[in-house]
Amino acid sequence: MAYESPCGTAYRGQAQSEWRGRAWPLSRPGDLPRCAGTQPSRVFVILTGRGREMTEAIPPDVEPSVVAAMVEPEEMQSESRRWREVSPGMFLGVTDLSLERSLAYQSRTFPAICLSVVLEGYATNTTEGIEGGFCPDEVWITSTGESRATSMTIHPDHPVRVVELLLTPAWVEHNLPAMKDDPTFEAMQRAMRQPVMIRRHPLDARLRQIAWSVLNPSAVGAFINVHLDASAMSLLGFLAEAFRPSEVAATASLTARSLERMLEIRRHIDANAAAIDSLAALAAGFAISQSKLKQDFQRAFGASAREYLLERRLLIGRNAILRDGLSIAEAAYRAGYQHPANFTSAFTRHFGYPPSRLKS
Repeated sequence: MAYESPCGTAYRGQAQSEWRGRAWPLSRPGDLPRCAGTQPSRVFVILTGRGREMTEAIPPDVEPSVVAAMVEPEEMQSESRRWREVSPGMFLGVTDLSLERSLAYQSRTFPAICLSVVLEGYATNTTEGIEGGFCPDEVWITSTGESRATSMTIHPDHPVRVVELLLTPAWVEHNLPAMKDDPTFEAMQRAMRQPVMIRRHPLDARLRQIAWSVLNPSAVGAFINVHLDASAMSLLGFLAEAFRPSEVAATASLTARSLERMLEIRRHIDANAAAIDSLAALAAGFAISQSKLKQDFQRAFGASAREYLLERRLLIGRNAILRDGLSIAEAAYRAGYQHPANFTSAFTRHFGYPPSRLKS
């Protein structure tokens, strides 16, 4: 999903002639266009600002502002995965499927922000060494300005129901005249130019209700579109809350050198989370004080360095259980914990359920 975006790789300008796929009409009442493709390449194509069907290569006269393509497994070539363009560069997505076996696929991230509301399902994900994934009752916000290889495994025996809101640079361009001086909009714009950032939030009752209403709209006829668009705007409101200045400190207060150092530290955490014993050791390794590390990391990313490191370690352990079938003790050691009981306690506090739930 778009904690590593479900849409794979984005391209600007003319699409490659060998791409074959279908862009479903985006204005048909009540229709979330299927995320599917035709043989042989099975490529999902989004055309921003366009709503026309294509069975061959993208015609020469089409100049989409964003084209997103992803090679999808056959199991997802169905009504189980659908997208609707709400406004230029803003997409509402739904995944609703059941599997009898694990489903694995690869794609690449692209400049975007994605809000993923996970109602049901389990998945593990790796983006060039950064462990991710999802479990039920979680909300993930992913932002990136990079193209990174990502691999996803969706686990069977549980329905997968996820609702997503995807914002691309085309959304920024479309709204720039009206929002260019808004601090929240500026923070979102910056996020699409920075390395991958993944933030987890608990699923509250409000988001749960919105997501279920997208999966099972009560409106009928032409008003389904009205309902879906209104739901997308509600999700956008939640996303804006996560990027407002009170949550994401302006990076303008950091020098370019300090910001680059924080990016380097974050990359180091992503690659070596299990081996980092403490923030003090991390700060010493970069020749700065622990207080300076905490302050600048919060300013740069709107997140606590301690919480970011903790989540990266716990996700290593969670994926070791889900993906690799390790015991809780083995997962704890892989995540860098010397005592499995400490891992279990930290896991339960952070995710709201014990790691033993993943074994059931």
